[in-house]
Amino acid sequence: MLRIYKSILGLLAVLCALFSAGCISPPRDLKPALINENELNVITNIENARRYAELGRLDLAEGYLRQALEKASTDYASLYNDLGYALAGQGRYREAINYYYKALELEPHNLSIQQNLARAFYGAQRFVEARRMLEAILVQHYDQSVITRSGEKPRELSLGEIIPLYRDLASVYWMLGYEDEASCYSSFAAFFDPTVQQIGQHTRTLMASGLFPLALQSLGARVKEDRERVEPSMLLDYALALAAVGNLNTAEQALAKLLAMPAASSRERRDGKIFLAVLSDMTSRSGLASSLLEEVIDENPDLCEDVVAAEPVHWPTQLVLERRRLLKEECRNGVEHSAKRSKEKFSTIL
Repeated sequence: MLRIYKSILGLLAVLCALFSAGCISPPRDLKPALINENELNVITNIENARRYAELGRLDLAEGYLRQALEKASTDYASLYNDLGYALAGQGRYREAINYYYKALELEPHNLSIQQNLARAFYGAQRFVEARRMLEAILVQHYDQSVITRSGEKPRELSLGEIIPLYRDLASVYWMLGYEDEASCYSSFAAFFDPTVQQIGQHTRTLMASGLFPLALQSLGARVKEDRERVEPSMLLDYALALAAVGNLNTAEQALAKLLAMPAASSRERRDGKIFLAVLSDMTSRSGLASSLLEEVIDENPDLCEDVVAAEPVHWPTQLVLERRRLLKEECRNGVEHSAKRSKEKFSTIL
């Protein structure tokens, strides 16, 4: 009993000591260490901006990001980068470039910011600067002498980060007129698990450079791999590449399949019919060619006003020239027939 009594007295002594030291009842001037209201406002605006960006409302995202910039007590590279992205997505590349530069001042070796800046240069048609930026990123990766502000080497890029750089460089070199370099970078990138869209970009680069056998190899592999779900645009390119190397029969089959695809757009159907007419004329079936072109012109009356309009650079030159010639002839015949019918109708009235 005495032992229990002493234990209770000892516990009471400890509690009294804690109470007198303020551990049970904390001092009145001690406040919770919470984020201040201003910083909370910044975080809320950023979260709202990213939510709207995911929904495709970059205009609203821009507004929230600007509010965040006004409230922020310090400069954040990610905030400038996000605002640049929102502006670039609206086609306002010059403004975006300014914010990307501000972000780079804070984080000079940030891959995301560097790549976004290069793409903004591309969007603004400042292709030389886009090339320099992309090449600088690669130098930063391969050059062992590059050191960051903290005295460390920039981290090495993964293959998944390098491949998009090569794809971007291919686009830039093409716009600068360096077709060989564009094909080289595009070919390298195409080796590493490309998406359907990237295969399409690569093969169009090859076709624009006149490398139709290589383009046909890439397209053929994709078309044969997924015959039922191949995209209409890719099937059109496949048909043109086949025709460019002289395989007209298979090219016609590909175009016929394109015209039977429910997913094909009106533009793809129009181009498919025109090139089917071109191939028909090349194989001495002028009657079928004329019928197809007459149908196309009836469906697209504005086509005769500018036959040369909307001719992508990757279309084979020979097919493009035949396309122009046949369309001009058909448009001229259509005008003559229309004038003749009007004259006959007028004579009947009189």
